[in-house]
Formats: sequence, structure tokens, C-alpha cells
Amino acid sequence: MVKKYRAMFHISSFDDRMFGRMMSNIKNLVTDLGDDEVDIAVVANGDGVKHFTKSSLKEKGLEEIMNMLKWKVRFYICRNSLRALGIKEEEILEHFEIVPAGITQIVKLQSEGFAYIKP
Repeated sequence: MVKKYRAMFHISSFDDRMFGRMMSNIKNLVTDLGDDEVDIAVVANGDGVKHFTKSSLKEKGLEEIMNMLKWKVRFYICRNSLRALGIKEEEILEHFEIVPAGITQIVKLQSEGFAYIKP
């Protein structure tokens, strides 16, 4: 089934308020439109990748992330940022896709019609 709405959330800083806002925005979007009507992607680059390490997610709500995966929310983590910050790829959940460059993923998603949202 083709999703009617597409939204891409971009997180590039290690700010808990921004992360929480993004999580709330995603939940609100799915609650309002239904998970069958919206295709959601999250792109993390820069310091934003720190939110998606296994240790960080244990503190911030791994259960919420797992629910989002059930809604088929896709998470893209920037390999360039991981390398720059000295974070090993093994520290990222296997449910997330590590992409070569977050900025390139943003451009690709926008070219596919995803609305850009910066919480």
C-alpha cells in the first residue's frame, strides 16, 4: 500500500528536549493520521547520532523506539558522524540503517516527496 503522507525528521544535535519533541511529533502524527497513512523516516547526523546508541536509548526509552519500529518508522544513522565522534557501528541498534552520509539521505528523501521536519 502506498502511504499518502511522508515525513522526515532530522536530528543533528544531542539535545534531550529536541529528541523528546521529535518523539512526541512522531507519536502525534501517527495518532492523527494512522500508521497506514504516513511514511516516517528519521535521519540522525552530527551529534544527533548520540541519541541512537544502545546505551543512550536504554535511558531515553527503548520501548518507545520499538513501538515506532512497529509503525515502520525508518531510522537512518550517519556513518560519517559516527566515525567523527568515535562511535562504533556495533553501538547502534541493528534495527537502524547506517548510511554513508546523513545529508545525502536527507536529499534523497526530500526528492521522494518527504516533508522535512526539524524538531
